[in-house]
Amino acid sequence: MYCIRLNELGLKGVTEVHTTRLKNRLLSALPSLREYTEKGRVILAFDKDVGSVLKQVSEQDFDSEALLLIKVTKIVRRDVFQQKQQFTGNFSEDCQIKSAPQTLAASISMILDGPNIKDHSEGEHTQSCASIAISHLIVFNSLKSSGTGAFRRHSKDRETPLPIYLALKVHGETRKRTLIDTLYDNGLCISYDRLLSISTGVANSVCAKYEEDGIVCPPKLSNHLFTTAAVDNIDHNPSSTTSMDSFHGTSISIMQHPKLGFEGAPRFNPVIDERLIAGKKITALPDRYTNVRPTIISQKEQIVPHIVGPAVRSEVPEKDPLILKEYEWLNNLKHLLDKPELDIDDYGVHIMLLNKCHLII
Repeated sequence: MYCIRLNELGLKGVTEVHTTRLKNRLLSALPSLREYTEKGRVILAFDKDVGSVLKQVSEQDFDSEALLLIKVTKIVRRDVFQQKQQFTGNFSEDCQIKSAPQTLAASISMILDGPNIKDHSEGEHTQSCASIAISHLIVFNSLKSSGTGAFRRHSKDRETPLPIYLALKVHGETRKRTLIDTLYDNGLCISYDRLLSISTGVANSVCAKYEEDGIVCPPKLSNHLFTTAAVDNIDHNPSSTTSMDSFHGTSISIMQHPKLGFEGAPRFNPVIDERLIAGKKITALPDRYTNVRPTIISQKEQIVPHIVGPAVRSEVPEKDPLILKEYEWLNNLKHLLDKPELDIDDYGVHIMLLNKCHLII
């Protein structure tokens, strides 16, 4: 740089500079400049900059920072491996908070939002979704020993809700194994085989509940709620001549009507039983549900049995007081319709009976 500057100033042919002489000339020209030698290198610094440099070096003690990082890492890993949890088939309301150790969640939250004691004081701070998600992924991908191969074996005891939920969500929306495998390779969700194991365990748990109840009923239905059902046919391509593409069945839609302030009592929560996952096979539904016995008419001509008893239903007076009130209103209305003109009292009687009938209904 010095040679180039000399050439620019008109001193042509200067290609080499004696560094020691240049250093001495700089020190003589700048009285406040000082010389410091370190490992064969000469450092020139002004007196006013030495204090700030020494202060910065004292504050940035890299050895101490490395020791602090190691201590924090040991504390967090200790809490991560002490926490044991396993997915049982459903997510509780506070599963996200309980699935990550407090030390890990606090560290991630301080890294993202800063170590502000006011923001992180008890009762004033709530963990963000990002800090919870990162904490879950760290717990899920933590290993006691790194091993030698590229394959990472995830323990069931440290399966946090986020990787399981992502795999179930993606599989439910796309049904693509390659997408789940890609997320698994990047440590974002569980593997596809583990996903099939969970779905098999939940399905077998539901089938076992069907066998226990003696009826196939959706597990999402709640107890103590008014329930209605609608039955309809399902016809697909009924005009097919070969019956290869046609389908005819019956669908049953069940609807529940919760009351204001009462959503019903939970009827069943699927719990995964490891004994029901053997072989990754889903248990068959009850035979009485899947095998419907056919109804065959053995005779073309139907024989109508003889009438036993009266053919006409006998008139039985209604005893229900509500029905009697309705008949009373209808008879009075018929009487009023037969009159050519209505009196003022007739309007009052008609309205009174009408209101009474509505109140009874």
